Amino acid sequence: MLQYLEYHFKSLCFVTALLIFPVCTMAVQHDGNETITVVEAIFAKPSSEIDLARAKLTIDKLVDPSVDVDATLAEIDNMVNEIRHGLSSDLTGIDTLLSLSAFLYESGYWNRNQPLQYDFNDPLGQSINSKLLSNYLDTKKGNCISMPILYVIIAEKLGLDVTLSTAPLHVFVKFRDPLTGKYLSLEATDRGQLVNHEFYKSKSTIKPEAINNGLYLQPLSKKESVGVIAVLLSEYYAEHKQWQNSIDVAKVVLKHYPNYAYAMIKIGNGYSRLLSEKVAEVKAKKSYTIKEKEYMDHLYQQNVYWFNKAEKLGWQMPSQHENETYLNSIKQRRSQLIKASKG
Repeated sequence: MLQYLEYHFKSLCFVTALLIFPVCTMAVQHDGNETITVVEAIFAKPSSEIDLARAKLTIDKLVDPSVDVDATLAEIDNMVNEIRHGLSSDLTGIDTLLSLSAFLYESGYWNRNQPLQYDFNDPLGQSINSKLLSNYLDTKKGNCISMPILYVIIAEKLGLDVTLSTAPLHVFVKFRDPLTGKYLSLEATDRGQLVNHEFYKSKSTIKPEAINNGLYLQPLSKKESVGVIAVLLSEYYAEHKQWQNSIDVAKVVLKHYPNYAYAMIKIGNGYSRLLSEKVAEVKAKKSYTIKEKEYMDHLYQQNVYWFNKAEKLGWQMPSQHENETYLNSIKQRRSQLIKASKG
């Protein structure tokens, strides 16, 4: 039996080792049941009543209790009012969108020459803290989670038809042009420029079935957008090795965003980690009960099930070449910005 456990332990470690887990110094301030209650309460609201800003900050506060929800909401409202006062009544939706991008990402008196920027020191978005909205506003540096979420929050308050969308390990903005009824893609991490789907296909491999199955590049519903926001809590628990809590949060997310492959992977990885811990325990005592064997079989089966489910939708693990290509593109972009800043 120990050889059987060793075999499965190795196969699962291979899957787990491919996933990157950030290091977080914040201590867990609450239990999983409290988190589930808060997240389910957000999802329970009708979509028309969900305020993405409050939802995001409520979830952020579960990660970091020092987050001041009301103060951050007031800061966002001030930004919205300042943008709105600078807009003329005859602007088209795209004009308003470009004005918002300029307000956020260009230097000017309105931001004391401190525009919001991509955090080149954390290109893989490994820091949970950097995904918090209040931290993004304080440091002026964000990533592919905090940047598109803030963009959508402000754009919605300006009356634009916007939502979030996903690509492999990435989140971006979708804008519906009222003149054509068509959706345009906007990259919040790159000065809010408008891009097409080929832009994202060039950054990572996206299988045709992943698009056909609605896995990537689709405009998300309000509750699916909340799912993208709420999965932060699954990451948070995983960092603290609270694997069951990480699994439970991701499962709540999947109830409202069934095609969210990233949540499936969080679940599969959580079961893998639970199995690894149980295998280590069994090895240490050199014995196991029938119930323990059944439990380990269950964990293994669940690990396989959730990874297979994601793969059938078109998900695939990014290759080492893709990761290296991405990091090199980030280095090149950073060098270009430094060069431009020096004239």
